Amino acid sequence: CPEIPINSGFFRPVHPVLPPRTIVNAEEPAAVRANTVTPGADIGDVVMKAAEGFAPERVGTCTIDLLGPWLWGRDERSGRSFLHYELLCTPTASGGVDGADGWGAWPATFSSADVPSVEMSEVQYPVLYRSGQLVTDSAAPGRWRGSAGWATVRVPHHAADQHHSIRVQGLYSPLHGFCGGADASGNYVVLDPGGEQERVVSTWTDSELSPAGEAILLQSGGGGGWGNPLERDPELVRRDVLDELVSLAGARWDYGVVLD
Repeated sequence: CPEIPINSGFFRPVHPVLPPRTIVNAEEPAAVRANTVTPGADIGDVVMKAAEGFAPERVGTCTIDLLGPWLWGRDERSGRSFLHYELLCTPTASGGVDGADGWGAWPATFSSADVPSVEMSEVQYPVLYRSGQLVTDSAAPGRWRGSAGWATVRVPHHAADQHHSIRVQGLYSPLHGFCGGADASGNYVVLDPGGEQERVVSTWTDSELSPAGEAILLQSGGGGGWGNPLERDPELVRRDVLDELVSLAGARWDYGVVLD
């Protein structure tokens, strides 16, 4: 009933069952910090996936899988202690919907966040960004594709006694695809990528002393697709290939579109 303003009557037919002392109905003294963006995101995604059965034209990814490390230690430039949390690695987690691709910007969960730029982060904290880019063939295929994943490579810069504490959400259960669209690829982190001490973080780590200058790769999984990928407009596939969001092989394999 799009012509009727949202009101409490809309919710009367819905009767949620929320068992006490569970993640959906916590009781004191359970910890509930960040409940709106971690368990809250998962709950929202589950509800949206359930709605696929009766309102497929209105569903899509409404949540975000968090990815990011804390880095702390001492800034050699000032001699002061610092604590830096990485948000730039999770800018793309929007799924496709009926009529639109994943928009590739901050999802609703972070829409009011004031996130510093790469340049401002380097000024304020002892970190140096080597690269930040969208990843080819990381956008989940669909008639309307998800947003592409984002890869960040960052190293400490003039930082002493630096420690990492990393959390990764959504590698094993990435953001859903809908109505035949593919699921997202999932988030992960690699410490010392390509080096002798290379190691993958797939869930979370406790505080870990990081060698001086050790690089960290943060790969976000993007959003899920909506609808059958073989029904995607070939012209949109061509544009994605030109924008390097989809490779020639990806266009053929995922969408059945052959380009010279």
